Formats: sequence, structure tokens, C-alpha cells
Amino acid sequence: MPRTWITLAILILLLTACALPETNTPTIPSPISVTLTPTPSQTPEPSATLTPNPTENAQATLNANATNNAAHYATSVVAMTSTALVKPTKTPSQPTKTLTPTPIISLTNREPSFEELQNFLRTSLKSMWREDKWAVETFYEDVNGDEVTELIVLHSPEIFVLSWTGAEYVKIFYLNGGCGPRCFPSSYLKFEDWTNDGGAEIIFDNVQIWGGTGYWVYETTRFINHCTKISCETVWEKMISRTGDDYNTGSIEREQYKTKSIIENGQPIIRAVKTGFNFYDHFYPGLTRDDFEYNVLSVITSTLTLYPWDGTRFVSGEEQIVSLPYQVDFWANYQAVSSNGTQTAITLDVETQITPNDTCTLSITDKIIGGPLLCKHDFTSVSWQDITGDGQEEVVLQLLYSDPGDAPWCAVQQRLLAYTWDGQTATLIADASGCVTRPEDLYGVRLEDYDGDGLPEIIAAQLDADNPERIYKFNGTEFVFWSEMPQK
Repeated sequence: MPRTWITLAILILLLTACALPETNTPTIPSPISVTLTPTPSQTPEPSATLTPNPTENAQATLNANATNNAAHYATSVVAMTSTALVKPTKTPSQPTKTLTPTPIISLTNREPSFEELQNFLRTSLKSMWREDKWAVETFYEDVNGDEVTELIVLHSPEIFVLSWTGAEYVKIFYLNGGCGPRCFPSSYLKFEDWTNDGGAEIIFDNVQIWGGTGYWVYETTRFINHCTKISCETVWEKMISRTGDDYNTGSIEREQYKTKSIIENGQPIIRAVKTGFNFYDHFYPGLTRDDFEYNVLSVITSTLTLYPWDGTRFVSGEEQIVSLPYQVDFWANYQAVSSNGTQTAITLDVETQITPNDTCTLSITDKIIGGPLLCKHDFTSVSWQDITGDGQEEVVLQLLYSDPGDAPWCAVQQRLLAYTWDGQTATLIADASGCVTRPEDLYGVRLEDYDGDGLPEIIAAQLDADNPERIYKFNGTEFVFWSEMPQK
């Protein structure tokens, strides 16, 4: 076979080369080109080290070993030729990933739907508690003075400002006010000119909620945002309200800044008056109520701060003291005598355990009226007043108490009850409650001649932030709900 002859020729060459004597200058024979065609069963396994061009490598190796003897040369030729027979295995190339660019969504509808807004803003505008319900409001206002209304999108706690170019909307502002650890988003928008430039600022009030078991805190931060034709900027930011309610002890904290935009000598100024008070039930595990006074009303220092507009933002001025702090630990009257000598009294059952309430019982001429009432004994009073206009005095009982079941967003309420007395029988004609909202009179509910008819109405503060004050009027028999207090 031809393959056998070729193999014999190579062996003869090797033997001949080994027999030749060494010389200083060996004669290098011409390169021998040998082509082998192995059968499939004889094909060598692919080498882990691949040579892309075996022929060139063989020639380079031959030249490098030219000074060696012929035997070494012949061995190199055979080795290189054999290597040349191995077909290099190519590593498969990885498939090329084709990146698809995110399409740019334009908003060309002047009054877009919520679905269109959601796609354009690339964010969900649904309620975080109900995925099937939209939680978005839209406002059309000229906030940059270009005589073209912008689209302001409120998705608590976020706002977006979109400017109309004539053909499409462009987003020029975004603000996230945050929603606190216990995220129940609640935000409010209004549009007013606070910089006196003829254009409306975006007044964004954002509420954050946090707390723990039986303890809730609401913090409202106001952001005043001033816009130009190409952008908006927050030019004033301040926490304007903080309320804390501890239902475990029946304690509350209230602090607020009443803010108002004024003009002095042509300069826009924000006027901020801080007021606040705390009502604490200082009663903790391991202590008894005899250890210290536990019902304490503390009124904080009231201050006034002016924030003048410098053309780019409202800057803080010096804080001025309006009134000094004070503390009240007793505001009660347990006995009262009518003009005709009828006596009333409040009997107290002061709790010695961990509880936000004591128990009070009303009696008239030693006759118990009604059942025990929840109360805070240091802030409970009884009096005789003619509140129906019939010339006869009624018994009026005012007390503080805590009952989350009555007002789930208010840890301390004030309650007013009124009874007529005919000498034998007491008849309940009024029962109203409201959250304590101010320290001067611990107002939660009060008597006031609201409509000027000469008879007092009962004004009750809101029981939560979403409900207005309520007015109760005497109808000849009892006090009934008359109307809500108009919002200022």
C-alpha cells in the first residue's frame, strides 16, 4: 500500500541521519512535504492547544532548529507534519444579544386619560392598596406664567408637572414627599401666588404617618414650588403640623405652624406662627398614680418667624417669642349649686392600674344620674347653666376621656353632656364629643352662640382630619345636628 512505502521511507531517513558524523556545518536538506490522509478511525483526537496555521508553525520550528543535526531535523518534520494533520476545533461563538431600545412614549393628547398618563410617566398611578383603583388627580393651571396651562398630576405622595409645547407634553418637574414607615399616602394641592409675580405657586402639603402599637404620628410637610417656563423648584419646605396620639395612655401631642403669605413694603413674606401643646398621662409600669401627677397639660412656647422672598427662595428670618410655655395639672370642678340651691356632684373612681381613663359618676341631690362615665379626673367639671333659653338652669358636665372606638384617630376627646332637672328626674338633652384641638380651653366641644339668636349652640371639633366641625342646635326638646362648620 502507498502508506506503507511512505512510512518505510521516513524510517530509512531517520537511520541514515543518525549514522552521519557530526560536522561543524551540517548540510540541511530541503524540506520534505508529506501529505497523510488518515482513515476516520485513525484520526487523532483534537488537541486542547490549537495552532491556527500549522504549516507556518512547522516552517518556523524548522528554521529555529537549523543548527541541530539531521536527526533532530527529521524528527521535527515528522512531528510538525503530524500536528498539521490535526484539524483545529473552533470554539463556538456566543450568540450576539440584540438590545431592543425602550421606545420613547410621547403624550400628544391635551387632556390625557389616566392610562395614557401612566404609560407616559412610566409609573403606576393605581392605589397601593387596591390595584384595580386609580389613585390620581389632575389639575390644569398656568404655574409658569406662559399663559398656557400646565398639567399637574397628583399621585400621593408624588406630583408631576407637565408642560405643553403645542404638540406634546414634556415633564419639567417631579417631587416625592415620602409617605413614612406606615405608608398611607395623603397629599393635598392648591395654587396660590406667594411670590407676588402674578403666577401661582404649587402648594403641596404631604402627610407622613408612622408610629407603633397603639401610637400614631401624623406629620404634614409643606412644599412651595415656583415654576419657570422650563422647570420648577421647591423654594420653601417646612413641617407645618405634627400630631401624636398614644391610645395606650390617652396622651396627645399637637404642634402646628399657621402659615400665611403677606406683602410688606412690596416684598413677599411667609408669616409662620408656631403653637402647640401636649397632654400626657404620665403613668408607666412599675409606678402608681401616687408617685407623681400624671395628667398634665403642657403648652409649648409660641413663636413667630418671617421668611422673606429674595427673588429665588424664601429665606428664614429670626424667630421671635410670642408667648412663654406653661403647664396646667388641674382643671376640674366636682361640685356645683344651682341658683335655687340644688346641688350636683361628681363622684370619682380613680384607677390605679395602667389605663387611660378614670371613672366619673354624676349625682343630683345625691341621686345618681346615668351610669359611670369614662373621664380623666383632673380635667372634669360640672356646672349649672341655662342653655335652652327657658329660664331654667340645666346641668352641664364637661370631661376629657379616651376611647379609640369613639374616635379612632384621636386619643383624647372632650365630651359635653347636658340634663334638665325638674326636681325629681334628670333628662339628657345633649351629648357631643370632639377631639381636643387647642389648649386654651382644651377645646373639643364648647357652647357658643354661633348664629346670634341669643341661645348657645354646641360646637364640636372634628373627630378626624377628614371631618369638619359640627354644630348642634336646640330644637325645643334636645340638641340635634344642625350643620357642618363652613371651611375657612
